[in-house]
Amino acid sequence: MSETSEVKISLNAQKIANENDFTIKSCKFDTSTNPRNVKIAIFQTKFPQTQKKFRDNQNELFENVEKMCVAASKENVNILAFPELFSMPYPFYSLNTNNWNEIVENDHTFEFLLKIALNYKFLIIGSILEISDEKFYNTCLLISSNGKIIGKYRKHHMPPIEKSHLSSGSYESSVFDTEYGKIGILICYERHYPFKSKILGLKGAEIIFNPSSEDVNSLSERLWFVENLNTAVANGIFCVSINRCGEENFGKHSLKYFGSSYVASPFGIISSHLSQQQGILITEIDLNLIEKARKEISFHNNQKLSDFVKDLNELEKSNNNK
Repeated sequence: MSETSEVKISLNAQKIANENDFTIKSCKFDTSTNPRNVKIAIFQTKFPQTQKKFRDNQNELFENVEKMCVAASKENVNILAFPELFSMPYPFYSLNTNNWNEIVENDHTFEFLLKIALNYKFLIIGSILEISDEKFYNTCLLISSNGKIIGKYRKHHMPPIEKSHLSSGSYESSVFDTEYGKIGILICYERHYPFKSKILGLKGAEIIFNPSSEDVNSLSERLWFVENLNTAVANGIFCVSINRCGEENFGKHSLKYFGSSYVASPFGIISSHLSQQQGILITEIDLNLIEKARKEISFHNNQKLSDFVKDLNELEKSNNNK
């Protein structure tokens, strides 16, 4: 079984964290005999809540993130992952849809992600509000450590508040082949659909990233340490849960994000997790534990997928005939 152990943060990285008021933690899962180690940094960020213009607030966020990047680089991180739509306030309460064109035009997130990928040699998992053919999408980008776009995934399943604002991406459950393994994406709400993660696992995903924006006292908070742990175990993969932190006030609405970002292993172990504060969680995983888990845990070898497919086809026909 793959347990976790705490890893001491270097003095340089800890000094940067202390000086800039963010937490930094590091842990590692036990490794196999011939490990394929990957070091992942979750950036649990908060968007500045001020009276400044959007662009000024975003620049302040980027300045904070850049300092976090310097700290992460001291720890030899390979992959850096951000929360859902991290570089703006939650747009479905905060932004008038009529102004979204202007917001997207003034949004420099894409350029910023390219810059930090190149400067710090990270593979980036970053979420943006995308406009294409006059339609808006909740999009996750994968950017290689040499600044090349590996691919993008547009959120397909959306909660009611997003449906009236965004277009749905195609159903295609893409798995991206990267320098640090095969990666699948579930954006926030999509973790509620176990068939989605099952398809990603069957298509070869070794790590599923779940960038999210989840608030306290919600069903999502109660399920937070259940759903993606189950995703990891049921599919024999690693699952990375990334949430925002901080508070955002929108007049009639306010959101307080619960943070609690973590990594789950295919053996059902959860890493250290962050609290509700801004910070970095660094977790070293061994991708060879995936094969080990799938060999040792019997239900990976005994599932009868053809039976599930048969039932699903029959249920779909029945529903279409109603």
